[in-house]
Amino acid sequence: MFARSMLIAALALTASACAPKLIPGTEIEDTEDTQAIIALLNAYRTALEDRDTEKILSLVADSYRDTAGTRTPEDDLEYRDLREKVPQMLNQLEDVQVDLSVRRIDVNKDTAVATFHYSTKYRMPQLKTRATGDSDIHQMRLVKQGGTWKITSGL
Repeated sequence: MFARSMLIAALALTASACAPKLIPGTEIEDTEDTQAIIALLNAYRTALEDRDTEKILSLVADSYRDTAGTRTPEDDLEYRDLREKVPQMLNQLEDVQVDLSVRRIDVNKDTAVATFHYSTKYRMPQLKTRATGDSDIHQMRLVKQGGTWKITSGL
């Protein structure tokens, strides 16, 4: 009985030693890349709350392209459009609050997909006086350029 208990304990210890280290509170493997991606998402969250166009643009890759999930090109957003579109969107908002909860990060060499739940609260005074909000699961696609992760779609 004692030998069996020792064997089970040894196997459990071996299995836990082989398990990847996770980012606390998540099921996401704790790597240099996943930490950098979470830092990028937090920088994006802060930039949204601050309505900081320049900071948002600094987080985006030159290859940025987003189809908004449709086949029609009218709502596509490309990098060259961001300098005009981001301030237009941000200038409509006041009192922005964003909560992000990263659910998954899939890294494949120099590309990644981050899946997160977001909740936002904001005011749009030109439309209504009361605060409104959104909540959903969202994905951002990323690319690693010169050692730095940048957003390629999903603003």
